[in-house]
Amino acid sequence: MGEIMIQFNSTITGPLRHVNYFEKHIAGSEGNVAIGVKRLGIDSAVLTAVGEDEFGKNILMILKAEGVNTSLVKIDDSHPTGIYFIQRGYPIPEHVEVIYYRKDSAFNYLTEEDIKGEFFEDINLFHTSGISLSLSEKVRKACERALGICLDNEITVSFDTNIRRKLLKSRKEAIEKLKPFLENSRIIFTGKGDLEFIFGSEIENVEKAAEKFLKEYCKNCEILVIKMGANGSMAWNGKNWYRQSSFKVNVVDEVGAGDAFDAAFLACYLKEEDIQNCLKMGSVAGALVTTTRGDYEAFPGEEEIHAFLNGVHGKEHLR
Repeated sequence: MGEIMIQFNSTITGPLRHVNYFEKHIAGSEGNVAIGVKRLGIDSAVLTAVGEDEFGKNILMILKAEGVNTSLVKIDDSHPTGIYFIQRGYPIPEHVEVIYYRKDSAFNYLTEEDIKGEFFEDINLFHTSGISLSLSEKVRKACERALGICLDNEITVSFDTNIRRKLLKSRKEAIEKLKPFLENSRIIFTGKGDLEFIFGSEIENVEKAAEKFLKEYCKNCEILVIKMGANGSMAWNGKNWYRQSSFKVNVVDEVGAGDAFDAAFLACYLKEEDIQNCLKMGSVAGALVTTTRGDYEAFPGEEEIHAFLNGVHGKEHLR
């Protein structure tokens, strides 16, 4: 469950005021995850809303082409599909800035009345992120309605903190909005940056910060995954820590890498693979997605993951 938007990705570096050409993609954290798990053989559906406009049609077209179930997508004839722009290499070289135009988008007007119990029949896992909880009061209540249905039906809940500082003004606001999902999700994804935002200071020891995070906020969490970009990833299953190095690739666009990691990890989890392999598959998917513009286009299937691990970008290129 989450917003899927149209991304306009600059084809050159520099401030947008001097950019004349953009690539158009569909993007959005939870939508990326739905596409990613489907490419790895797990059936998926998206619970979202788009405008009754050309961009909304584009999103539905791509999702259907990827085999994602779109029967739960609300088509809103009163509000537009959200869009955002990627500004590349400015003002920080080799990094991107995301500039959103989503305030009055269709997804922001999704309500708890739109969430029906029958949506959750015959599913194994529900996934959303802190982005959805931060967009509007309406959407937050809709997400909490979905959470309640999942808990009533013993459906596994997966949650990525995905803190966006442009949406959350303070640590207090973040904890307040994320709390229901932190307390009730079995699988939680987060990162060093999110932990620093939550605890209000730079973190030197990620493992200790994660243990504090579990103790204070995530008491029902069964698997905690920490994504650290180039520094790899780690996961806690209640007994042991597991660690995975990152894979070195030529990074073109890092946006969407964390979503790819989530998707591959969850696909492996649903196939009942061990946590170490879930981390490795997540790391491969995250690395590959950074090699091209767009969020989901380079997301691998199983064949591509095995080719990557067996090829020239495999073990000898571990950081």
